[in-house]
Amino acid sequence: MNKPSWVRPLIMVAVLFVTSFSGTGAKAQTDGEGLKLNLRYDGKLLYIKVLNVDLNQQITASGHASSARISSYGILDAFKHFNIDAVETGRVVQGAPQPGVFKHENHDGKRNRKVEVTWGPADVTTVSEPEMTFMGDPPANRQQRLASVGYLTAAMRLTLAAEDGPCRGSEMIFNGKELSELGFSQPRQSSLTEAQRKLGLVNGVRCSAAFREIAGYHRKKGKARNQGLDRPILVDFAQAGEGGPWVLAKLETQTQLGPAVIELSQVKVQGRLPVAVIQAAKPE
Repeated sequence: MNKPSWVRPLIMVAVLFVTSFSGTGAKAQTDGEGLKLNLRYDGKLLYIKVLNVDLNQQITASGHASSARISSYGILDAFKHFNIDAVETGRVVQGAPQPGVFKHENHDGKRNRKVEVTWGPADVTTVSEPEMTFMGDPPANRQQRLASVGYLTAAMRLTLAAEDGPCRGSEMIFNGKELSELGFSQPRQSSLTEAQRKLGLVNGVRCSAAFREIAGYHRKKGKARNQGLDRPILVDFAQAGEGGPWVLAKLETQTQLGPAVIELSQVKVQGRLPVAVIQAAKPE
């Protein structure tokens, strides 16, 4: 991702929390309509909007699909135009989304790259154009790859969390090269703003999130391993209507340049969660 260093932390935040790639329009191998969720986010750095983030999700009893786009906006677009697109599809097994194929593409007019990551029973394979010659120090090993999910499968699992919200546990996420751990802790109730209530959001939950580089990166030390994020990440989730899917409502963190925010601005829900998915999310 050949971007100005001052905006990379905000892009990383958007990628880690809202991304699935779009453009091609992911389509799940499904047996019914299920649930469709369309979300739009505004990304701000130093309180100035610099990113548009679009996320589309679909899930039925047999499959899931997500698509998303992150694009430069305003002053950033004038300085450095780019789009990051992706799609991810996979099966739903016993009500839980599983990784399948994750495709992402960066368009900036200079170093455009297409990457396709496929989860198989014996390994996870990466094909890229142009080919990636450096896979990290150390690179992700086979066991780590098989224990991971794509960014969009991780996002889908957050969407389908149980009634008490997605603010627990962690996921190992993989983009074909970089393996990272994304964890959530300290869940507590959070008041919704008037704007969030107008979007139809209910039952706000706030938690702390932590990002950790595991493999596939250049070897680093100390704060350099957190993608330029200087403080813990605060994440607000809410349900899109009573009993509805969980959505990321707002994310706040501190970068080396100042505050960065990703905030939900539009939401559209169609259909219903499949019964098998609802049952799988219930605590035993």
